[in-house]
Amino acid sequence: MDSNYVASELIKIAKILMSEDEYKDKVKNLMKKYKVKSLGELKDDEKKKFYKDLDDSWVSKKEKAQGE
Repeated sequence: MDSNYVASELIKIAKILMSEDEYKDKVKNLMKKYKVKSLGELKDDEKKKFYKDLDDSWVSKKEKAQGE
């Protein structure tokens, strides 16, 4: 499976499950961490790590409700 496709799907899911502002803040903070102004600046291996970090930093509404 193409890593760009997986990353794209993760973003779609995150947008649905998070508020837009929360999503934007997480992406902006990660972009600062990776020192890029555009996600297109990331190399393929960096994109995988970026999206893993984004996924790891996100806590779903269900997880919040369960106190995780």
